[in-house]
Amino acid sequence: MKSLLAKGTWHTLLVLLGIFVLSVVVRIPNLNRPLSKHHEFVTAISLRVLQVWDAEGGSTFGYSPVMNYSGIANKHINNHASPTGGMMDADGNYYYVSHPPFGYMLPYFVLKAVGTSPTVLSLEVFHLLVNLFTGLFVYAIVCLLCNRRVRGSLNSTALIAFVLYLFSSAVLWFQSNTYMSDMLVHFFFVIGIYLMLKMRGTTTKTKGIQLFFALNLLAMVYTSWIGVFFGAVTVFYGVFKWKGKNGMRVATLSTGAVLGGLLLTYLQYSSINGSDAFLSHLMQRLHVRGSNASVENGSFVLTKVIEITTILFNYVVNYLPLLALLVIGLILTGKKRIQAKLKEPKWSVFLWFGLVPIILLHLALLNYSGHDFTVLYASCFFAVVGAFLIQRNMSRFRMHIIGAASLVSIGLYFYVNRPGEISMRGDRYAESMELGEKIKQEAQDDEVIFLITKMLDPMVVVYAERNIVSVASMEDFEEKRSVRSPKKWRLFKSDE
Repeated sequence: MKSLLAKGTWHTLLVLLGIFVLSVVVRIPNLNRPLSKHHEFVTAISLRVLQVWDAEGGSTFGYSPVMNYSGIANKHINNHASPTGGMMDADGNYYYVSHPPFGYMLPYFVLKAVGTSPTVLSLEVFHLLVNLFTGLFVYAIVCLLCNRRVRGSLNSTALIAFVLYLFSSAVLWFQSNTYMSDMLVHFFFVIGIYLMLKMRGTTTKTKGIQLFFALNLLAMVYTSWIGVFFGAVTVFYGVFKWKGKNGMRVATLSTGAVLGGLLLTYLQYSSINGSDAFLSHLMQRLHVRGSNASVENGSFVLTKVIEITTILFNYVVNYLPLLALLVIGLILTGKKRIQAKLKEPKWSVFLWFGLVPIILLHLALLNYSGHDFTVLYASCFFAVVGAFLIQRNMSRFRMHIIGAASLVSIGLYFYVNRPGEISMRGDRYAESMELGEKIKQEAQDDEVIFLITKMLDPMVVVYAERNIVSVASMEDFEEKRSVRSPKKWRLFKSDE
């Protein structure tokens, strides 16, 4: 306790917290704005689940991500939930089961604990806290690589990594405005890297850390699929690289954690409408998002080239200044020094766990990896390596370099995510919110809502707090209304 309260520790915490506050200030123009662009639809999907749980209780649905609001008029409407149509329970509720459920459960319990309802802003604040703690673990990772205690005086290299991490374009956006399992899992991913470094650098009292590592891996798998790849790397590393009693123990615990997370997900989602419905959904998602996904029109090879190009483009857009620093820093370091550094045990561990699971994810799920939020996982790697290269080769100008890199990243962040009312493509951010709020105000609880629109945005549904039957035209409306034969209904039209 004495060391925790040491003057140096408090100074370090205050400095890190101050830098985090600055990163929040940068994001203020985009916080609590109407959900609209750049994957904010995933925030809308997450928020819908939390809204329904908040109104009816998460336990009512077995803490599975239900997508239908209460009331008979909202049932049997498949809004952005089940592409196969099979993930529906006996009451007419559809479920979004493309990811395990912990990404919804954690914010639900946290918001319940503090007595706050799920809103756009409360979910963003929760995600910002996740951002803070993730950044602190990035700082701790560098301390381990430097053979320095986390507690105590400020570590300059770790501080550089902390700054590069918080102000990278990907982190500024994908750990703030957008929230989904894909983003929350990054927190457990970074903790996993830290714990593995901690285990490999400790010769005694490792059983407690090993158990914590396994529990964190369980949480990772129970949140999103990159946890499976992280677990696979752990098992391989424990058996073939680490070896010995500790390596085998970690491999065994990790196998149990991965299987446990998958089993929990399977049992939970199979209880909705049976095992066949859930497995059919997973196969459909893999067919669409996997690397071997079939191509309906055009060349398979050309499609894969485009998908790979998209991934590379996403990395450049989100990490341009860090990538430039890495290239310059590696050239200045030289081949021999790089090879010597890679032979160091801790750096070998960092590369194995900070990079290989991401590569495996991209290789296995090439189409899914085209979503630019998947580049978030590499933010720890780029920040840590960039910090060491700056400290080693550019220490004389490090403040200027860090400042320039941060400013360029912030500029990229604002270029893509324009503040104000209009997006970079000229669309109004408030369109979906205004339509959703209009439906919420005008529609009666017992009316089935129909909306003439080219494509129904998840944001309209979450602001309306109603499930909506999407129709393409009046003819389509008449056909779908006749099939449903609702006693009461109301038709709206979007402004498209």
